[in-house]
Amino acid sequence: MNMRYLKKKALTAWQNLQPLSEKDRERLSRRFTVDFNYNSNHIEGNTLTYGQTKILLLFGKVIGEADVRVQEMTASNVGLRMMTEVAAVKGVPLMQNFIRTLHKTILREDYIVYRNLLGGIQVS
Repeated sequence: MNMRYLKKKALTAWQNLQPLSEKDRERLSRRFTVDFNYNSNHIEGNTLTYGQTKILLLFGKVIGEADVRVQEMTASNVGLRMMTEVAAVKGVPLMQNFIRTLHKTILREDYIVYRNLLGGIQVS
């Protein structure tokens, strides 16, 4: 089977499920939230398990390892909610200030890189 056929088949299957019930929308949203945060943080070396991630994001607790990795996951989830809320507002352009705020939220700190120019002038 070719990729185009599979994409069309998946789209048709999705369209046949529409409209989703509110319960199904909530379940899909929870699943996406956990999967997105777990995979994004796992790529960056976060050692929380999928189960720990799910418990943290759905119940605000983590079983076992409770260090900076929990803060990373929580910050990632706040960033995802920020993006979701901004995306829901139609007609609002993506602004530099929002991107900077999102970046600061996810990293939990300001991100400034200093460089020295010729003549000893420092820029950021």
